[in-house]
Amino acid sequence: CLILHFSKYQKPVSTLRSQSVQSFHALNPEEQSYVQTIEIYRQREEEDKQHFMENFDDIQSRSEWDNGGKSQQKLWKLRARERLKRFPKLEKEDMITVKSCELATKDAGSMSGSNITDIYIVSLERRPLKREAAIRQLEKIGLDGTIVNAVDGDGILFQSDLYEKNAGVFPGYVGHNLHNISLTTGEAGCFMSHYSIWRHMHENNISRALILEDDFEILSPTSFANDLKEVLESANQYHPLWDICYLSRYPVAVDHKRLCKNLVIPGFSFWTVAYVLTLNGARKLLNSDGLANMVGLDDW
Repeated sequence: CLILHFSKYQKPVSTLRSQSVQSFHALNPEEQSYVQTIEIYRQREEEDKQHFMENFDDIQSRSEWDNGGKSQQKLWKLRARERLKRFPKLEKEDMITVKSCELATKDAGSMSGSNITDIYIVSLERRPLKREAAIRQLEKIGLDGTIVNAVDGDGILFQSDLYEKNAGVFPGYVGHNLHNISLTTGEAGCFMSHYSIWRHMHENNISRALILEDDFEILSPTSFANDLKEVLESANQYHPLWDICYLSRYPVAVDHKRLCKNLVIPGFSFWTVAYVLTLNGARKLLNSDGLANMVGLDDW
């Protein structure tokens, strides 16, 4: 899809990739951004493939219903309705604290200096294996976090369920051209889950939070904290008023500008699996009237 999207450049990718350093600098800024975006995407794709193969059994073990029996499935569906009723609030029963600091390896580093005060992991209650895997990821890097019970799309049974929450779908929305489907209840639940966290940040004046979805994978546990600290320090240096920083994304459009080696002002990108959000950013999202005009969170 990247190649199709960037076809306006009328240059084969192989030609652009083979440019020498000298000829690369001869390209205009937009063409340079194109080359760099493609290279980042391909490098990440290879890293993801390698990680998937190395962790195949663990990833495959996370089934849709985690083999819950009929009684368990019924309970999960009932609790999904209860969770929907509490939206948009995050109550104590919706948040589970995970203490991992005591499990940290001596090389894991610390989040001090990043100004991240809270870590939230969006997780469906009916996916306990994915939740357990997410907790193991936190244990790898020795960080505390909060599991947030997601708003489950399976709990949205009627159109009125959304109307009662002042929620709705953006008129005419049919999805991004990568899939061209209308908003699903699962996508609505995902949007509302993240929205709950943004609202929680606003109500509790949380200055900066790391927000994760439960299928995140830490590729470099021993250096993660320090790497993140360096990225955020760069963000503060190059763009002090930044609102959101993607830690993982699927680039769909050319990046607008490269600020330094590991930081760009991104073009349109997919994935909300991992991002850092500031309090100001959370308030902007809440003031955007997004809840009444929901689209897939990736598209938004």
